[in-house]
Amino acid sequence: MRRALAIVPAVIGLLSAGCGGGAASVSGLVSFEDQPVANGYVTFAPADGKGPVVGGAVTNGRYTVANVPPGPKLVKVEASSGAGPSVQTSEDAARVSKELKGKYGADGIIRTETVPPDAAGNNQAVEVRAGPQTLDLALKKPANRK
Repeated sequence: MRRALAIVPAVIGLLSAGCGGGAASVSGLVSFEDQPVANGYVTFAPADGKGPVVGGAVTNGRYTVANVPPGPKLVKVEASSGAGPSVQTSEDAARVSKELKGKYGADGIIRTETVPPDAAGNNQAVEVRAGPQTLDLALKKPANRK
């Protein structure tokens, strides 16, 4: 009886290992206003909010995200660039104007938004299917911005 009980977890493990082939690999191009996004991040979140959020880096306008669970997803692009002076000491930080203090990242670099969160095409709903696929993300300025 003990031997039979010891075999059950092993069998379940083997069966579940064979079920891992359903994930997707999604790759493509990311652009904003017809220009490749130099650096950023793409995330795939479950449309119903249940399950893991997966993502990958955007480099020179290209991304690949592996192990995306199939199903309806919301795709979000985030991108910003580093510009301006680096804050090295607390004295340096004290010299930065009030307007700029809120734009500094943890690394002391001023961040400028290159893809607004409300860009047209951002946070779009897509259906991810199992296996490799291509999804290009051509984002535009929001309609309310010129």
